[in-house]
Amino acid sequence: MYFFKTKFFSLVSLYLLLFSNVALAQNEGASEIESEPESLSQQIVLYQQAKKELDSDFYALYRIVDRVSRANQFDDRSWIVTVVPRSKNSPISNNLNSIEIERHALRLLNGDSSGVACIVSREIARRTQNYRTLDETQKQELITKIKEEAKEEVLARKNNTLKHNAMNVVGSVITDHVLPGFIGDFAGSVIGSRRHRRRITRKKQKRIDEIVARKTQELEQSWIDEIRSRELELDKIAYLATVRAGFEAEGCFRAITVLTQSNKDNVDTRNLTISQRINALKNSIKEYPLQKLLSEGETKISHTQPLAYNLSEDGNSLKVNYSQSDSVANDIDRRFGN
Repeated sequence: MYFFKTKFFSLVSLYLLLFSNVALAQNEGASEIESEPESLSQQIVLYQQAKKELDSDFYALYRIVDRVSRANQFDDRSWIVTVVPRSKNSPISNNLNSIEIERHALRLLNGDSSGVACIVSREIARRTQNYRTLDETQKQELITKIKEEAKEEVLARKNNTLKHNAMNVVGSVITDHVLPGFIGDFAGSVIGSRRHRRRITRKKQKRIDEIVARKTQELEQSWIDEIRSRELELDKIAYLATVRAGFEAEGCFRAITVLTQSNKDNVDTRNLTISQRINALKNSIKEYPLQKLLSEGETKISHTQPLAYNLSEDGNSLKVNYSQSDSVANDIDRRFGN
């Protein structure tokens, strides 16, 4: 009888121990499960709030900028999103935090979030690559300098090849940011040559005109080559960013068609057709498999939180990943007190 009681109580103790361990494990698992829905719930609330507060264009752009930024680690800066009118005469902004989307492009890509995502990715790529706008004003400055230096070269009777070029004289902004690495065989520095100025004869004028024509043609070709190179590079980066964010790669084909037809970038693309851009993009797709990019993006998004947003006071722009603490004044107050 004593043996039976002892064995019974041992079995009961073992059962209670096992039950308590199972209950503890269930409670721990429940706490882990609860933490995920809580984070997901906050995300849903933020997106629902954005949908109520923003118009349809800004809401769509906010969600796209949020995903593209987080999937590609572009969320280390604030972004100012603006929907601009269709205007071929207005160059896009050089503001490094600006994402400008033409309303016309949004209408053409109506219902195509992947196409819009590719345009957004392209704008972000332009900023992260620090590609500044190439405009006609800068080109005309260079041509004017070429004319001046050609005149000085002929009047000074310089027979040697000039080592400097007009790019150095126009300004470091153009050299460093507009055409980085572009070194042309333009007419060079004129320092010290002005004292040798002489009367221009017809023969000298003809020589000046020849130099100007040749150098201007070189400039024009280099200008076009640089634009083409930039366009293809931006297309590639936009594709990578778009797919990482979970959008369709084909959206970039549609975006390229819209951008080229509307000349969104306000640049000379005479030697870069839609088919050339799409063929280059197809090569990028072969080089960078879709599934790998998608997996990379999903991992990055899973380790980040949705970006905050703030509509500007005038309602014309949307600030993403922006807060009042972004101001220098508030940063000083936070560090040293009011």
